[in-house]
Amino acid sequence: MSNFSWMPIYMELARELVAYENRQNELIGFAERMTDDGLTVMPMNDRETAESEFEQINEMDPFSFFSIFNRGIKSQARVDILSRIKQHFHLQCDVPVVFDGLPIMNNQNSWFIAFRFQRRPEDVGNLWRLFKAALADDPENSPEFWSAFSTALTNPRIRWNVTFGLFWIRPDVFLSLDKHNRYLLGPRYLSARDLTPELYKNALADMRNQGLRPAEFSVKAFESRESSDDDDENQEAYERIDNTNREFSRLYVLALGQKGADLEKCQQEGLISIGWPKVGDLRSYSSKGEILERLTATSTGDVDPWDSKRPTTRAFGLWSFLKDMKPGTRVFIRRGRSRIVGVVRVEGDYEFRPERGDFPHVRRVVWERKGQWQLPAGT
Repeated sequence: MSNFSWMPIYMELARELVAYENRQNELIGFAERMTDDGLTVMPMNDRETAESEFEQINEMDPFSFFSIFNRGIKSQARVDILSRIKQHFHLQCDVPVVFDGLPIMNNQNSWFIAFRFQRRPEDVGNLWRLFKAALADDPENSPEFWSAFSTALTNPRIRWNVTFGLFWIRPDVFLSLDKHNRYLLGPRYLSARDLTPELYKNALADMRNQGLRPAEFSVKAFESRESSDDDDENQEAYERIDNTNREFSRLYVLALGQKGADLEKCQQEGLISIGWPKVGDLRSYSSKGEILERLTATSTGDVDPWDSKRPTTRAFGLWSFLKDMKPGTRVFIRRGRSRIVGVVRVEGDYEFRPERGDFPHVRRVVWERKGQWQLPAGT
């Protein structure tokens, strides 16, 4: 028997978020505080240009907020985030521990909006418009909903993922068109290159013809077809929750010092490293917030450029190096902004080696590949 106990709190949260269209900074701040407290929340990062440093994003759409806890993380991490959300928004529904039928986003593609240098001024507002239209009475027969749906599809970041978001907030109405559901719906959906309003209308009608609700359909689709290894161009950023509490890996890209200052030494010693020696042993900190306070206190702006650039981003990097990387994690080593020079597999826990000078934070690794690979422009 499938368990859809997640549906009430998801729908309650969706109704609560409507009031935050003009309070997006509060959503971002709340997400940052969850990260500071050690919860597995995606970085609130943005970029002004393809070559610029990361900075904190200053706007957020509601579907990306839902993506915080509907992506490739452990089931317990999802429960922990939802527990904090329930507390913060004073929600009444119970926090679920089972998530049958839910599609989730890939960790490297969790946002519904692009970086600032690629994002149009109207993209975030268009997603809020769709969000509100989906929550109205009888959205499937609403011209406003279908108008908002069509407009949202003009966002280059929006494809099948918008149906994931609609399913999260209205699982009583909308179907996720992930690859499993498209497979069960039939070849015309699996082979479709683009999502259109007409295609989605037909999908909803075909689902109802099978006498199933959206969540029931999703479970049936997953049970009838295990994850495919097909590498077709429509494969969306998607994994299916199957309540096995399995690990989902993250992708890490690391520069070993400015202009590869520590690259050769790390290759010789079988290590990866990061800087900011003034912070000291990272194991002495209990949150990213504490690291940020230390970075801010030691940033003079004229001694160590690693300490003076964007303390929030630096704090996230240090905390991730300490807490998120695990033995078995693979890390791409970059030199400059567009060149990969190696791939390593993490073997050891975090160590603090002050004798290494500017790069005291290390982990033991195996260098699996060394070479030169140029990344495409804008990657």
